[in-house]
Amino acid sequence: MTYNQEIQNTLKYFSKDFILDYSGTLNENLFEKYYQFCRGCLNNFSERINITPNIIFFNNLLSINAKAGKYDGTYIITINQGLFSNCITNYLQNENLKNFINQKFRNTISDLDIEVNLLGYQVTTQFTFYHELAHLIQFTNFNNEIELQERLRETEEYCPVRHKLEINADTFASITISTHITQYCERIFQENLSQIKVEETIIITCSYLFNYLNSFSSSNEQIYFEEKTHPHPFFRTLLLTMNLSYHLNSNKFLNERGIRLDYLKIFKKIIDFNEKLEKNKLFDTNFYSNIDNNFEKKERIINFMSELINFNCDDYYDAMEGWNKNIT
Repeated sequence: MTYNQEIQNTLKYFSKDFILDYSGTLNENLFEKYYQFCRGCLNNFSERINITPNIIFFNNLLSINAKAGKYDGTYIITINQGLFSNCITNYLQNENLKNFINQKFRNTISDLDIEVNLLGYQVTTQFTFYHELAHLIQFTNFNNEIELQERLRETEEYCPVRHKLEINADTFASITISTHITQYCERIFQENLSQIKVEETIIITCSYLFNYLNSFSSSNEQIYFEEKTHPHPFFRTLLLTMNLSYHLNSNKFLNERGIRLDYLKIFKKIIDFNEKLEKNKLFDTNFYSNIDNNFEKKERIINFMSELINFNCDDYYDAMEGWNKNIT
């Protein structure tokens, strides 16, 4: 399917003014490559999980956001122009960030077959798609119209169901991303594979994702628990690190080489590295100043994470159950 055909299908639900036609734009090639990636993945998943008919398109909104919805039985993903442009500007075209990471992780970066800024751009944009795809899978048991957006709504009250849906979607996205990373480590490092190179690959990847998840909030605040519409990025990044470590620890290629990952140690390194990025003004967040006090809340953090991970929402389908039954 071409994007022009996608637009025609989308006009049944949205006005032409809302839909982004990226032809002739400065980043047309990037939009087109990403659309083809998403459409191809959506087609493949649709063959295994009943999420048809479906639509995926860009809209003209400049805010950093994406949405998944189900309208009149049609599954729809829409990605804001602002979100995609943010990933291009802050990750793909950020030469200062690229140079800083290259210097910090020189030995690991030297083995990669792509520039680290392209890696950051790919992992953040692909995570977006997989997260929204997970929401579509969650909606398969939901008969009414529904829409979930990724931008944190500051003024809305805490909703435990919404938090669980977001964590469940993050789990699905992190498993798919970890599959890519595992395959990438096997292919790129081969006999040069080492504990430190695998760890640094996770640190680089999750640092990009941590900043990306922070971008959905308008404030950089203290870690919260039972508040707001979305879990705090601290919990979401911890979950990403857990899933990546677990998935890589189950990989035969890594096990045969004695590589075992401790997600708590890696997560602390991710936080420490993000502190350096913020202090050097490479990320425009100010999260590190809120971290130190929260490591003292270890027991509460673990209990809260456990509650979120144990998905139990009667009206929604567990995206990970869909993965386990139909994908693995």
